[in-house]
Parts: sequence; C-alpha cells; structure tokens
Amino acid sequence: MSTDKSKSLLLFANGEVTSAEIERIRKLNFDQIVAADGGATNALKFGILPDVVIGDLDSITPEIREKLPDAQLLHRPSQEINDLHKALDFCVDSGAVSVTVLGITGKRFDHSLNNFSVLCHFDQQLNLQIFDANSQIFIVRDKWTFTGKPGQTVSQIPLGAVAGVTTAGLQWELRNETLGMGVREGCSNVFREAHVRVSIESGILLVFVNE
Repeated sequence: MSTDKSKSLLLFANGEVTSAEIERIRKLNFDQIVAADGGATNALKFGILPDVVIGDLDSITPEIREKLPDAQLLHRPSQEINDLHKALDFCVDSGAVSVTVLGITGKRFDHSLNNFSVLCHFDQQLNLQIFDANSQIFIVRDKWTFTGKPGQTVSQIPLGAVAGVTTAGLQWELRNETLGMGVREGCSNVFREAHVRVSIESGILLVFVNE
C-alpha cells in the first residue's frame, strides 16, 4: 500500500475524553476519524462522527448504530488484543503517518496502563500525539524537544529501567541519571525555559507535559 506522507488520523479510545482534549484538537485537520469500539460514544458526545469504528463492537448498541449511518463498522472479535490495538493496526494498514489519540485513560487504572503498553507497540511505526484531560503525553526512546511555558509542570515516568536520562531546560536537571519504578522517578519537574530537551540512552520514558 502506498503511504500518504501527510495522512493524519484522529483516534478515539474507550477511556474518558473531556472538553479540554477536544479544544486542543479543534484546529487540527484529520483525513479520517477512527473509533476503537466504545470510543464511538466518546466521539458522538462531542458531535463528532467517526468514519470507522473497529473492535469487537460489544459497545455499539442499536441506538449508536443509528447515529452512525455512514460509518464503516469493522468487526474484529479477537480477545488476544484490545480494541485500541485493533484500531492502531487499522491506522498502520491504512497508511497513516500521524495519529492523534484521545481517551486512553479512565476509571480503570489497569486499562490505562495496558493502553500505554499498546501505544509503545506502535510509537515507532506512527507519529503519535497523545492527550488526556490534563496533559500531552510523549513516548521517548532516544531524544525529544518539548515546548511549554516557564513554570509549567512536566513529569518523566519510566516504563521499566531507563538509563542515561539527561535534560536541559528544567528547574531540576538530570545528568546521565537512571530512572526506574521503585528506584527513582521524575514526577512534577518544572519548565525553566520555553524549550526542554530530554535524551535517554536506553529504555522507554513517558513524558507528561501538563497544562
């Protein structure tokens, strides 16, 4: 399949989506809107009609189907992977380059953690822009530059051991540090400058730029 170098998709997962997230993406343009099963309800809540709904479709009631007369409903019954994984597989297969993801966190913390694991399966295939109610979330495997405002908070949460963490532009800088669950985390640091640089030597680091 040929890939459109600019193809951008919006993906609604089945977690919680707030008006704050919707406002952040209002001015962005998307070629297609995808919902991971119950994510269709999230989209409809804000008057957004998904083009594609994919998953085991156990959340798609007859009432919701009536509201989606033009949507493509793709039934993927496998329970080996969750609906977010199925939706991201679709994004890759459709030739997407960039995917903005909403609704990955919610009431069940185990589901939220699992969704981060799923996202880490795809971050090297897709340019992922991840939002929750309070943050934009980045998956860092090597280096990244973040834009914010002096005084804005930023958290660096390691998934497993993350070695060689070095930062520039934060109030409390890290110099070739190792972060790890139960060892050392990097929660609630602060932008000292408008641009913050983070680099790591190994591992996966979640960076939350908080509003």
